[in-house]
Amino acid sequence: MELNRRDFLKGALAVGAVSAAGAGLTACAPAAKDNPQTAETGGIEYPAGLQESDFKESPVELAPITEFADEKTYDVVVVGAGTGGVPAALSALEEGATVAVLQKESKAIAQGGTCSGVLLDESDEQGVMNYIQGFLEDCGWRADRKLAETYCKYSGEAIRWTQVRTAEAGFPPYTVRPTAVTEYEDGSKCSRRSIMFGPKPFNNGTMVEHLAELAGKLGIPADALKKSVERYNELVDAGFDADFGKQAKYLRKVEKAPFWGIHKHVRVSALCAGATVNENYQATRTDGEAIPNLWITGFSAGQLCGAPDWSMYQGGMSAGHCIMTGRICGIQAATGGKLEAATPITEADVVAVSA
Repeated sequence: MELNRRDFLKGALAVGAVSAAGAGLTACAPAAKDNPQTAETGGIEYPAGLQESDFKESPVELAPITEFADEKTYDVVVVGAGTGGVPAALSALEEGATVAVLQKESKAIAQGGTCSGVLLDESDEQGVMNYIQGFLEDCGWRADRKLAETYCKYSGEAIRWTQVRTAEAGFPPYTVRPTAVTEYEDGSKCSRRSIMFGPKPFNNGTMVEHLAELAGKLGIPADALKKSVERYNELVDAGFDADFGKQAKYLRKVEKAPFWGIHKHVRVSALCAGATVNENYQATRTDGEAIPNLWITGFSAGQLCGAPDWSMYQGGMSAGHCIMTGRICGIQAATGGKLEAATPITEADVVAVSA
C-alpha cells in the first residue's frame, strides 16, 4: 500500500495511533475495484482482522478525503493536539521545522496530571537496567523491552523540557515531587522525577441522613441500595464476606447516620495497545518494516506494557511516556531521524527557570 495521497504523510507524524492510522490508511487505500472484498463496505478497506462492527462505538471516521478547499505545505504534520501531540509539535518547531497541527476539537486536550521520567545523569547504568528488569517483571514479562529502554533513555530530558517550557508559558507544575531514588542490593541506583499539573478535581462523595436520600444523590434505585446494605450487614454479622471477599478486619456494619457514598466509575488507567512501532516509535507494517516518515506517539503507540491496561510500576509513566514519545517523534520528523534535540534541556535549565 502506497502512502502517497498528495504526499500528505510525507514527513508526517501521526498522533493518537488508532484514529491517525485508520484515517491515513483509509485515505491511501486502493480503490474498491482493486479489492473485491471492499464491495460490501462501500469501498472502505478495513485493516486486517477488523470489520465494520468493530468501529460502531469508535470515534474513528472511515471516510476517504475527496475534496480539498486549500493546499499548504509543511515540513511536519502532527495529527492530534494531545499529551503527545503538543510536545511533538513544539519539539519539531524548536528544531527549525514548519509544523501544522490537525485537531478535530477546538482546543488541545491532555489526559493525566502526573508525568515521570528517568534521570540518567543521577542514575548509574546497572541501576537503570535493574529498573527495567523490575518493570518487565511487573508486566509479567510481556512488555516490549526496547520501548522500555527508549523510555528510560529519553524520558528524563523530556520531563525537564516540560518543566522549562511550561514555566516559560506561565503554567509550571504545581508540584515537583522529591526525586525518587531506588537503591538496589548490588549498590546501583535509579533516579526518577515526577511533576504534577492540575490539581485534578476531587470527588469527595455525598453525606446524608437517610439511605433513600443517598440513593437519589448517587443516581441508583433506593430499594436496590437498601437490599445491598441489608445483605452487607448480614455478612458482617457472619464475619465473612461471601460475596466479594472483603477482609474480616474491615467489615463494619452500615446502620447509623450519617451515610456517605461516592459514585465510582469502572475504568482503565490508560489503554496501552495500539499501532505497532519500532524502538524509535516509527510506525511499522505487519512484517516489522518501518513506514518511512511516519511516527506514532501517545498512549496507543506500541506495546510498552504488553497489555491493554497500563502498568502501575511507575506513577506518572503513562503521561511521561506520552511527552517523551511526542518529543522524540517531533525531533525525528523535523531532523530526518535524530532522536536528541540540538540543544537538550539540562538540570541547570530547570534550576534557572525555578529561581
